[in-house]
Amino acid sequence: MRARSLVAFVLLVSLAACGEDRPASSPGTQGGASATKSEPARVPRREQEEGLARCGEVLARIEGPETAPTFARLMRECGGMFARRRCRDALAAEPFSREGVAEACRADYCDELRPAPSFCTTDMPTDAEFLEQFARFSRAALRRDLRRLMDREGADEIADLFADLIETQAALQ
Repeated sequence: MRARSLVAFVLLVSLAACGEDRPASSPGTQGGASATKSEPARVPRREQEEGLARCGEVLARIEGPETAPTFARLMRECGGMFARRRCRDALAAEPFSREGVAEACRADYCDELRPAPSFCTTDMPTDAEFLEQFARFSRAALRRDLRRLMDREGADEIADLFADLIETQAALQ
């Protein structure tokens, strides 16, 4: 990822973590007992804000390609930006499991994403292909999820920069 893009990402995450005052979600849209059977469980908004801040802290420490975290570490540190519980939990799990992430994130998101990214419909036999597929998926999922915390423009920019970071890692495979 270009240094300028990384700086922009860190700044956006920092601004979002400072708590732009947005209305709380309506009842039944957050995780836990209020979620319906047809809707995957969402985490509380505060938990997602904390995940976004944690990701910003990790990315702020990246000084160049040599200090960039592995994909597994990046997902453990930044998976908290996602609002859906099973996907977040799979991204945070140790050891990292592509199969576990694919199963959980597909179950949480793929029925609602239109058009469905290829991550939702294609097997991913290699690490590089998994990263490419997950980058496209995360762009679509985070654009929606981050709108709970910020305006559309900020959510789209963070989602795009995060996906760009994953795509950069795919190119290094």
